[in-house]
Amino acid sequence: MAEPQLIKSLDKGLRILEIIGNSESPVSISQLSRMLGMNRSSIFRLLATLKRRGFVINPVNSKAFVLGSAIRTLSNRASWRNTLMQISRKYLLSLAERTGETAHIAMLEGSQTIIIDNEMSPQSIGVTVKKGDVGLIYCTSVGKALILDHSREEVVNLLGEEPLTPRTHKTIRSINSLVSELSTYRPSGYVIDDEEYNLGVRCIGVPIRDVTGKIVAALGISAPLNRMPESRFPKAARIVKQIANGISSELGAQVPMEVEQA
Repeated sequence: MAEPQLIKSLDKGLRILEIIGNSESPVSISQLSRMLGMNRSSIFRLLATLKRRGFVINPVNSKAFVLGSAIRTLSNRASWRNTLMQISRKYLLSLAERTGETAHIAMLEGSQTIIIDNEMSPQSIGVTVKKGDVGLIYCTSVGKALILDHSREEVVNLLGEEPLTPRTHKTIRSINSLVSELSTYRPSGYVIDDEEYNLGVRCIGVPIRDVTGKIVAALGISAPLNRMPESRFPKAARIVKQIANGISSELGAQVPMEVEQA
């Protein structure tokens, strides 16, 4: 199989980040030009692009560059995600065992959700959810759980004012409907995806909070329709809430006394 063709400008930009990151002092355009064998104007354009995205900065009264905050933010986010995965692993196992359904934990990724870890249903037939799966916020249980505290303004900032693209005939299609639904679910502390993302699948999602009370992730289960009748919602949701509270408690959040100890 032939090697894919490289994007030379991207490769040069990444090389610039490596050079600056490995340097013990700020790096000038002249230094980069010599090291990369590129003219100064090309280096300047690459640096301007990286600077605009926050990956490099040049300190006041300096023409040399150091790494910017965007690098640290990405690094911290990855570190935080790994920490959350380590804490939640035993809870995911417990949730899948207690409910008999596929358990998963998700975080916001821009205007979508991303599954950072999962545990498949112990039953022979179950809903497939995989680590790295990306989903829509407004029609998944974990997505809605992640924005359960959002005001209308925050929802609009995240998703815009345009009609929501339906996944199934049960998907809500407007921001007003989504905001109303969040308001309805907020007192109970959990949300339902009733065939809104995939027909034949029902899901329950619950927020996970940190020491400040902020929602930082969401825990959920997904089940085939025949194993998740509406009558099962309250009992299943209670289990998901108990286990989500256990994770939140380990993150320092103040939660009800009855938490799941995995």
